[in-house]
Amino acid sequence: MKLFKKRNRLFWSLLLSAFVMVCLNVRAADDDDDEEEEGETDWHVERAKLEAEVERSVQKRLDREVTEEKVINGLSRTIPQLGPWTSPVKAPDLTKDEVEEELMKEILKEAKVKFPDSRREEFKGEAEEKYKMWKRNDDVEFVIRDGIGSDTRVMGKLQEVSSERVKVYPRRTINVRDLNDETKARLYKFYHDKEVEEYVANANRRYDVQIESYKMDEKEKRIPDAYLKSGYIPNLATIMENGVVNKRRLGLRLTSPNPEHWVARKDYVADLYKALREEAGARMKDEESNRVFKAKGYVKVNKKTFKKLIESGMPEDDVSGWMPRAEYTRLQQEQRDMIEQERAQQGAGGGEPGMEGMPMEMSH
Repeated sequence: MKLFKKRNRLFWSLLLSAFVMVCLNVRAADDDDDEEEEGETDWHVERAKLEAEVERSVQKRLDREVTEEKVINGLSRTIPQLGPWTSPVKAPDLTKDEVEEELMKEILKEAKVKFPDSRREEFKGEAEEKYKMWKRNDDVEFVIRDGIGSDTRVMGKLQEVSSERVKVYPRRTINVRDLNDETKARLYKFYHDKEVEEYVANANRRYDVQIESYKMDEKEKRIPDAYLKSGYIPNLATIMENGVVNKRRLGLRLTSPNPEHWVARKDYVADLYKALREEAGARMKDEESNRVFKAKGYVKVNKKTFKKLIESGMPEDDVSGWMPRAEYTRLQQEQRDMIEQERAQQGAGGGEPGMEGMPMEMSH
């Protein structure tokens, strides 16, 4: 019985030991795999951290060196005629259409004072005076336009007016058909009323044209200043030459009534601020990347450098951009081996490969 108990304890002891050894071996294998995987991706992880560091540095520099306030101060110095340049820039309260509507309301009020409706009432009186009808024994003077003796001036006293003829003393008889409408309007009521009506209609049309011309002229003269006061400026992007505002064109645009030539001051500043940050950000990123990565012994590799490896299926991210120098050297050898292997398979011989496919482009 005691022997059986001893053997039983020994069995469980051995079984437990075996289980522990298996677990340890599995754990060791897992650790090896983790170490191998970590070794393969270690520089990628480091590169990602360095890229994040570069991005933080760039953002700090941008926030310090490229601010909206500095952009506005620069505009204030270079284009003072578009002042005031104040920070923050306020968005326009009115759209360009609304600015025009408000201005036209003012101009319309002025036009009603300058061109009163009472003036229209005078047109009929002017017409009646112009076509005042002659009476018997009135002194008359007119020109015969047609018939025998056309362009002859007739002067005398009106003697008789019939449906067919007009007699003027001394001894002049004119056929009605040879008279122009203006003369007939002073002799016959039918023609008189017709000419008066046409005169009034034409006078009103001319008056309307005067009013519209005044409104359009005033609008063209005053809308640029209205835009400027409402928060709009000429679109400077369209009048730049080599990065500098053309002052002559700016002067012309400051008098332009075309709404397409004007943009909200706030929008222009925002677009310029964004463009300047993008431009400065790209420059700063290059500077910070060179500083951070080179300090870690990295080199920057062009995509063309390992073109052969990329064609074989390697991800571009693994064979281009910033990478440790050791990884760069390893990829060089791997590409050489690939080229030699391809030449061998093609029966080209086993000599040293030529320059084709060799990595040459790298910035240090």
